[in-house]
Amino acid sequence: MSAMLSRYLLRRTLLYAAVVLVLIVSLLQVLDVMAHAQKLMDAPGASLMSLGRYALLRAPDLAVRFTPFAVLIAALLALAQLAAGSEIIAMRACGMSPAQVLRPLLGAAALIAAVHFGFQETVAAAAARALHAWESANYAVGTKAADQQRRNIWVSGPGLIAHADAAARYGTKTYVSGLTLYQIDPDGLLSGVVMAKVAQPGAPSWTLLNAQRGQAGQNTWHHDERIGWTTPLKAEDFLPRIQPQSLWGLWREARKLRALDQPAARPVTTLFTHVSRPLSDLLMVLLALFAGFALPRQGGTARHLLFGLGAGFLYFALDNLLIALGHGGVLAPWAAAFGALGVFTLGGLYLFMGLEAASLPRAPAAA
Repeated sequence: MSAMLSRYLLRRTLLYAAVVLVLIVSLLQVLDVMAHAQKLMDAPGASLMSLGRYALLRAPDLAVRFTPFAVLIAALLALAQLAAGSEIIAMRACGMSPAQVLRPLLGAAALIAAVHFGFQETVAAAAARALHAWESANYAVGTKAADQQRRNIWVSGPGLIAHADAAARYGTKTYVSGLTLYQIDPDGLLSGVVMAKVAQPGAPSWTLLNAQRGQAGQNTWHHDERIGWTTPLKAEDFLPRIQPQSLWGLWREARKLRALDQPAARPVTTLFTHVSRPLSDLLMVLLALFAGFALPRQGGTARHLLFGLGAGFLYFALDNLLIALGHGGVLAPWAAAFGALGVFTLGGLYLFMGLEAASLPRAPAAA
């Protein structure tokens, strides 16, 4: 295959992928902003800038999710353009193999996958964290709004069960209001109750303000303006749990949950999808190659595009199903993240080898 045609396919695939991704993200942004517009505008201090801020923070996640689909459409369009001018038929007549067409497409997909992974771990992760923090504050705008807040909280720790009416974080300071501590003895029975109007986390102990203490079996309460409370619980236990968005954060979250003997299926599955999603960019060109190269004589361009898009939709449907099963702990995290990718890669390679075998020159039949 000539270097000129390789560069042409490389440039066209990159260009089409960028254009298609922008169009997809723009369309989904309009629908997403319209769905959240009422809630955004009802928040304290909201203005039209709130809609723009939401769209700006939401766009990176949409771009990460739909980059593989944009690569599929881009490869299909590049091959369809060659098919429209009968170049694919001419290449087959000249003995060019599908592997020679696949190389520049894989090169473009590999470049996109590298950018995809880097963007996912930096820009998209930071934007997702900011959006989740803003969402936990009910999209409020202004310095007086809490960075994070939560109501009606139940937390358990060694020898106690805690309930709080509300918790809010302002910068680096966290305040817990309406705190009630139920102290549990080794036999699992209630041994005492501590109530405080306000609790401030600190090191090595928390500070409880306007507190009352009572012991089981006693009818008296002791009032204290300020007492210390030493506990392994942290301020983060009372605030909305924001799932980490980067590989390193997900790995730490999984280790933390396993150390606490809690299920870690969700962060581990999400961690694996951070690897499988960019790799799916490479799979998309394999699906597009079969649709664009195998059927030039069996129908029009629309048929090729529909075949490739159908395969892509089937892949994404299976991928989302397996990931949901992985998050729920029904399926092993690695199988959930790489299952659809493995199945479709094997299927794509099988079809590709069939194309390669069909393109080999056949020996003349013996007389």
